[in-house]
Parts: sequence; C-alpha cells; structure tokens
Amino acid sequence: MSRLFYVAPIVVTLTGLAACSNEPIPSANVTAFSSNAIVDPGTTPPSTRAPQDKVSQHISALLEEIHTRGLTRESMTETEARLLSSQLVRINRFGQIQVYIDVAEVNKEVVMQLEEKEATIELSDASLRVVQAWIPFDRIRDVAAMKSVRHIKPPDYAIPRN
Repeated sequence: MSRLFYVAPIVVTLTGLAACSNEPIPSANVTAFSSNAIVDPGTTPPSTRAPQDKVSQHISALLEEIHTRGLTRESMTETEARLLSSQLVRINRFGQIQVYIDVAEVNKEVVMQLEEKEATIELSDASLRVVQAWIPFDRIRDVAAMKSVRHIKPPDYAIPRN
C-alpha cells in the first residue's frame, strides 16, 4: 500500500518594530528562511507549545470568569452555567466545558489519558485527529499539558438566524 505525501512550503515572516515602521530593514538584521518540507498527512508530531498557549482565547476567558466568580465544580449551578455559557462556549451545571481537542493522533492511549483527567468523550475522529469531549473547567490545563494535545477549542456551534 503506497502512502501519499505532499510538499508543504514553510515560510517565516518578519516580525519586530522595524517591520512595522516605514523605514527599510537593514539587510544585516534580516534572516529569512524558505524551504519545502515533506509532510506525512497520517501523522502529526506532538506539540511542544506551553499548555496555556494550547487553550483557545474563548475558553481562557471563560476560565478567568469562573476564577473571578470564585466558582468550584461543587458550587456550579444550572443558573451559573447558563450565565457563563455563550454562543461560542458551553458549560454545564457540573462545571464541564464542551471542547474539541486537536491531538497528534487519536488512539487508545490518548483516550485513556483524557478519561484519567475526567474528560467525558462524546466522539472522536482519527482521520481529523479530533476528540470532542466535556472536560471539567479545573482540568482543562491538565489536558492542555498532555504532549499529544495540540489545541483545545470550543466546537463550532450553529448559530440560528432570526
């Protein structure tokens, strides 16, 4: 069985104050890199990002609001959950946030690690490398710290038009 590989260009952009100004950047300070890399679409390397960088800004904002209100899983009520939920992020009365977890690979080991961190898995898709789950808000950062986790974000919810 042959595997298809594709070539993905890697481009590094220039950043910094000089790039934002109208003045030319001295060539001595510019290091540009462009290359092609062979990428196997069946695998994704584990993430090396810091756990806090793996959590979407919407979930991070919800976690901050929960902390500001001094809530715990035990003190979470249906009313609190409704007030904290939005069109972008949902939390239930048990303090669980519904998320998509982008992982390097969906396998039994990853599923078991998520369940050890109290994730309630709804579904997973190995081809997309995504797990949909409800995770207690106080365990989100524990899940983000897993090497196999690349990103945690809210599901894409349909928004009805009126």
